[in-house]
Amino acid sequence: HHFLELGLGLCDSYQWKSDLVFSTFSREEANRIVRIPLARESYEDFMA
Repeated sequence: HHFLELGLGLCDSYQWKSDLVFSTFSREEANRIVRIPLARESYEDFMA
């Protein structure tokens, strides 16, 4: 639950908040995180 809240605060408008990511995590972890692609548009979340 806490990880989801943290993750939601690290991106905005389909982009990573790089300054926040790099100030929260080590450089190595932050580089891995910002390489994770984010959705380019909104979509309904569903379970398959």
